[in-house]
Amino acid sequence: MRIRAIDVVPRRLTVTQVQDRERWNTIVEALDADVRQGFEWGELRRRAGWNPLRIAVLRGDEPVAACALATRSAPGLGSVLYASRGPLVREESPEAAGPLLAEIGRVAGRLRAIVLRASPDVRAEERTRLAPLARLGFRPIDDHFTTWNTPRCTQSLDLRPSEDVLWQGVRRRFREYVRAAPRRGVTVGPENDEQALNGLYELLVNVARLKNYPIRGLGYYRALFDQYRTTGRMMLLVARVGGALAGGLLAIRLGPRSSMLYTSVRSEVGQTVKHHAAPALYWEYIRRARAEGCATADFGPSGVELEPRETDSGYGVYRFKQGFGCATVTFAPFHDLVFRPALYRLLRLGERGALPALWRLRATGDAACAHLARAVGAGA
Repeated sequence: MRIRAIDVVPRRLTVTQVQDRERWNTIVEALDADVRQGFEWGELRRRAGWNPLRIAVLRGDEPVAACALATRSAPGLGSVLYASRGPLVREESPEAAGPLLAEIGRVAGRLRAIVLRASPDVRAEERTRLAPLARLGFRPIDDHFTTWNTPRCTQSLDLRPSEDVLWQGVRRRFREYVRAAPRRGVTVGPENDEQALNGLYELLVNVARLKNYPIRGLGYYRALFDQYRTTGRMMLLVARVGGALAGGLLAIRLGPRSSMLYTSVRSEVGQTVKHHAAPALYWEYIRRARAEGCATADFGPSGVELEPRETDSGYGVYRFKQGFGCATVTFAPFHDLVFRPALYRLLRLGERGALPALWRLRATGDAACAHLARAVGAGA
């Protein structure tokens, strides 16, 4: 398929591929991008077999559109392109979408791409902002969730009010737990070292085992840690009770947004957690993200449907985040730009059938591995 865009770039607009870390981050920060459009995130995806590609459209020195793509080859078939929380087009410069997509089209042709999948950084109620992409051939798909794309539903907190106002927005019971934390021996603070990362990973593995969902290996988290540890964008908080690890939280900042990527507290089947470290951990995250100058804290998805129901597996997590004043944010549907229709139909069949089955199989395998590792550790 040929993207329906003129090959001539409008006057005063230039299209460029960006290789420099600082230059790219400056561009996407100017466009108020999600962390997944940042330079480091692309390098992290490289470790998982994707190749990052970063394209910007400038008016003079001013960024008006950009897209960080992850590309992955399918041997013998071609490739798949993915724009997580992209592409980015300044609302007052819709004409920049054409040159951006024309350049992506040239890349797609070179890579024999089957499809470009986008999970736009546009709220569902603002989907009219996607009109420039629709005119260029993008079409929404009806999947509310996939096993490989950034979730459409997340929870977010506006950090612009004063700390006192934010505190009053916290559920009263949680405020009581936060106040009582010192008396219970709970401490929360930054520990940006590998020991703290390993501790957080242990907690994440434990919860994945209990809830039977897949989790990446420790190497992924170490790669993430290495990408961000010297950038000043990473926050790794650890909660301890009497010195013992009780919880952890890892967040990344890009521009005015902080994104909570991973968090967990110690939990076992049938155990009642009496230290209540989680509220103290979340409140400390809110305080520190606001102090860093962030206007928004993204608390991530909670495993609920677009219209949350009490029967959803993640409803308890969803309600917990609500207790800190978080609002639910639903993003516009995933959009596909199809280049090779026959192979695209085959890909969609696999995406809806094989991938969910593999996801469930991996969850079972990861839980078994985690259980074996714990048993070996206990016997050592």
